[in-house]
Amino acid sequence: MVVECKDWSKPVSSKEVGWFVNKLLTQECKAGILFSSDGITGDATKDGGEVRYAALTLLKAYQRAGTIVMVLNKTDFQKAASEGTNLIRVLQSVYEQVRFDIRA
Repeated sequence: MVVECKDWSKPVSSKEVGWFVNKLLTQECKAGILFSSDGITGDATKDGGEVRYAALTLLKAYQRAGTIVMVLNKTDFQKAASEGTNLIRVLQSVYEQVRFDIRA
């Protein structure tokens, strides 16, 4: 599994997400984790339910290659800490959101 961290003050763009997906495909990984302080661009939960930009890149990676990228941001960690949830449960939830196209 490939893991990458982006501690940026803005969401990660589709270009950067595309590079990450390419790394996964090159290494023949079926899953990867992208830690991003401010999430990714085109997040349906922020853009009125519409999947665009980086979020669309992730959706296509799963649909075309079966590769799942789990994106975790600061909010995910804060929510897990306040609810007493461990990281495995958070990752499982994000994995299922991608796999089953669930828009939280």
